[in-house]
Amino acid sequence: MIREIFFLEDPGAHPEYWRDQIEIQRDSSTGLWKAQLYHWIARYSLGDELGALRTSFVRDVASGQCPRDLELENVEDYLTFTWWLSLCDRFDCLDADAIPQQYRGRDAMIDGLLKLDMVSPRLIFKDVHLPLQQLLGGKGNPRVLIQQYLRSYYPFMSGCSWYDSHMDHSPSFFGYWSFLLPVLVDRLDLDDIEYANHMFYPRDLVEGQKLYRSFEDSAIGAADRAEYSQRRQSERTQADLLLIFHNLSHELRELSRDLLGVLDEGRLESFNPKRFLWIQTAVQTIQELFTSGDMKFRDFGKSAIGFLSSLAEDDLFQELIERLEPHAKTLNSVAERQDIFDLSFIRELEQSPQGLRSSLNGTIDDLVGQLTFAVNKEGSSDEEAGELIAQVFEKFEKRIFTGDEEDFLDQEKARIKARIDKRLGGKMKIDFTIDDVLDM
Repeated sequence: MIREIFFLEDPGAHPEYWRDQIEIQRDSSTGLWKAQLYHWIARYSLGDELGALRTSFVRDVASGQCPRDLELENVEDYLTFTWWLSLCDRFDCLDADAIPQQYRGRDAMIDGLLKLDMVSPRLIFKDVHLPLQQLLGGKGNPRVLIQQYLRSYYPFMSGCSWYDSHMDHSPSFFGYWSFLLPVLVDRLDLDDIEYANHMFYPRDLVEGQKLYRSFEDSAIGAADRAEYSQRRQSERTQADLLLIFHNLSHELRELSRDLLGVLDEGRLESFNPKRFLWIQTAVQTIQELFTSGDMKFRDFGKSAIGFLSSLAEDDLFQELIERLEPHAKTLNSVAERQDIFDLSFIRELEQSPQGLRSSLNGTIDDLVGQLTFAVNKEGSSDEEAGELIAQVFEKFEKRIFTGDEEDFLDQEKARIKARIDKRLGGKMKIDFTIDDVLDM
């Protein structure tokens, strides 16, 4: 399995070049140390099996004494040293105590790899590593910062003797990997979808991940391109879902605020309950995203848990439920008179005013609990989690809408969508606003 994109045309000579260099550099501890590392990287790039690579790194590369004459201000020395440290971290063979003292406290990246208690604020190569320092400090968007780092990574190598060695198929070329990146992805538990198939990212050194060969013109390359594309689509769907949940939270607060204002002014009958229709349409859109298959079901469950938990903690919403208790009959009559579907929770409110708040909050707590169980169930696949989540929502829907209301609700949603579609000249929009509904 060739890992290195630049090895596709001429994969044969490179490891042998560095194997010869190992013999040539026997009398130079630093030269030998570099040649052993570069030979290992060449074998990684060529596609050796990861288990065998781990064994050979621990036995042949990490076991060598770290040189004491590296010049960290020299790009080639710095890169070689940080590659070695990063790979020692990946293969759990880093002996920080054996690292010469003169390399400590001079650079934030090196100190971070050594896991020192006191990390230097200084960066020897600030132009390339500042985004990573900001990332470690929790500043900025991780994806944006890593993309900035990757854009500057190759130009950063321009001072190295093997820079551009792939251009003329030089036997000294072994690969341009950023071995520092998988260390950061693992330590910070980052979602790497934006750069998962980047040519400098050795992704299979991240625990549990695979290297995408999307660059390769082969059946495997085509499969990896399809898988990567599906992951990107899943993330876009997840972003859409989060936006809908955000908007739904906002509209619920607006609805609560308007209803409380109506109650304060004693004019409940003037309230237009068509606002409920927008909320139900948003819920339907969420259900459609859930069944689309374009995202991981566990991600959906986590988003729903976050939304429901925020709803249960919303003081405005809780105040509204409490204030509505004495007005259930009026609200129900307004809904019936305006030909709006009869909400079960309003009937429940009318029949048992004192119990609505605890009943509704109990329903939310129960839903969050069941979703949490579905998302976190050990040993279950994502598809099995999806089936559990679907069962939870089906049971929840039956508690809200019962009997003929379900048929009426479907008709009402179809009517609203048709009206919106007509208003927009055939350009249907799921995310129409409350004002669109109220203007009908």
